[in-house]
Amino acid sequence: MKPPADRHLDLSGAGCDLPLPARPRHAVGWPLLLFGATLLGLASAGLAWQLSTWLGRSITGFALLVLINCTCWYAAAAAVNYALLYYRQSRERAVRASHLETRLVEAQLKTLHQQLHPHFLFNTLHAISTLMHRDVDAADRTLVRLSDLLRLTLERLGEQEVTLGAELDFLRKYLEIERTRFADRLVVRYEVQPEALDALVPTLLLQPLVENAIKHGVARKTGAGHIDITARRDHDKLWIEVRDDGVGLSEDALTALQKGIGVSTTRARLQHQFGADYRFEFHRLAQGVGVVVAVPWRVRPFEGIHDVQGEQHEEATHSDRGRRAARKGTPGEPAFGRTGY
Repeated sequence: MKPPADRHLDLSGAGCDLPLPARPRHAVGWPLLLFGATLLGLASAGLAWQLSTWLGRSITGFALLVLINCTCWYAAAAAVNYALLYYRQSRERAVRASHLETRLVEAQLKTLHQQLHPHFLFNTLHAISTLMHRDVDAADRTLVRLSDLLRLTLERLGEQEVTLGAELDFLRKYLEIERTRFADRLVVRYEVQPEALDALVPTLLLQPLVENAIKHGVARKTGAGHIDITARRDHDKLWIEVRDDGVGLSEDALTALQKGIGVSTTRARLQHQFGADYRFEFHRLAQGVGVVVAVPWRVRPFEGIHDVQGEQHEEATHSDRGRRAARKGTPGEPAFGRTGY
């Protein structure tokens, strides 16, 4: 049976089948060339010896010269062939390694999506079960929000990046469900520049960071806990910050948090996509913890200038509303300072 050209690493559980490099078919070509050069040299020496017999005179020097020349020429040809082969194999390995790394990041992203489900679904369904006994309408609204969130999660399984506006929309739906658990104790404020809404960011960039802010900040604090989400453009970078005013974390606890699956996976995705051209830093604050993310500024091309102007006008309107909402606030509902969102 002919062996397959490639071997495969089965990661069907992560949703991908990854090819592994196989040994190149021409890896034994250069030894054959050297063997051929040796045979040709021996044949040349034999021919020289035969000629010396026919002519009755010694031409050993000529035979030696032929042998040396043939050997050098074919050795050089073999060396060039091997160098070209090595270069081609190196390029192929680099391409395969890049494809493998891309597949692994995609698998990590799918895993991150899947990790959102178990504990989040458990908490949400438990909250809905509790609401059913005292507020059927609220339970129904929570079910609708959960349905919307799960639909968005499924739609984004194949996406590596989205606009910040889409990411904030997903985050808002997530927070609406979390608010079922915390009610007035969870207050989220947004300060987002209008143009930042069009910037491209990795999918599910903010959700793990906000989840940590809720878990280690709001949930452990007596009374209302605030989470501030800011985003702005600074030259060629998009800067995003998530801050909470919770009880904070010790240095050891903050280090352990950064080694968790959600944070470490997010860092790996940023490193894969942007190399060293990003920032992802955690800071202990006087109250709570802050996370700063900076990525290269990138946007999708707009279809027309009129659409851009219309979007900017609409965003400015939302910005004014957001500022008024942030100053005023609504009883029973978190105050949103939504500059541009």
